[in-house]
Amino acid sequence: MAKIAHGIVASMSPLFPRLAVGAAIMAIGSGCGTVVRSPPDGDGTTQDQPSDAGIGSSDAPIAPPVAVTLTDGSDAKKVGSGDTPMTDVCSSSRALIAFSGGLSDLDTDFVVVGSLRGACATVGVGAATAEGYVAAPGSTSELPQRGNVNDAPWSLVCPASQFVVGVAVRTGDGMDQFQLQCAPLSLIRSGDTWVGQTGTVTLGADTVGGDGGSPDSALCPAGQVATGYETELWEGQEVASIALKCSVVVGQ
Repeated sequence: MAKIAHGIVASMSPLFPRLAVGAAIMAIGSGCGTVVRSPPDGDGTTQDQPSDAGIGSSDAPIAPPVAVTLTDGSDAKKVGSGDTPMTDVCSSSRALIAFSGGLSDLDTDFVVVGSLRGACATVGVGAATAEGYVAAPGSTSELPQRGNVNDAPWSLVCPASQFVVGVAVRTGDGMDQFQLQCAPLSLIRSGDTWVGQTGTVTLGADTVGGDGGSPDSALCPAGQVATGYETELWEGQEVASIALKCSVVVGQ
């Protein structure tokens, strides 16, 4: 584990159709929702435009789901290894959006993750899109702190309207470094229900900890978000491992 300076780590952080007045329009279906074809431009070409109506109908969007639930999915692998396992899970209909904690100086030569705690947010229904609805984070609550060392506080938060889907770490005897992997979440119509679908996964711009140990990462399966985790400690003090618990998102 390499020696580094440390301190407080900062958190990470319409289309309007152009229709000619009085011209006839013809709605055509596409795999991504209703599309409107406008009359030819001056050069004789036509342009496909998104419909104001949004998903499912050229007249009106499908009503959004009235409730969002999260059910057990396939957990991500464990990264790191330690002792004293502890499990923490978000309450019903909540998913992880952030982590905070403290760093640990070991003999002033090395920096590792001394403690961490997750922050959960309710999964609500946001704006309509061409394919469904955005899943939007709501009110938040924190899980218990795991690890007992808080030499320097830190906080990592997913970008706006995104949820935790993985972590990237460096581990040795303890957890040398910690970084979030986040993704947006959408609710897509499937029969009589709405199914959660994750978008592009992004690696957080900020990290906490040092550059010792070996790199590793763990990612929830596609379409699932992190709703809890199991941690292990190193000699009962600093954080040594984490295994994310992932969930399937369903709307009704």
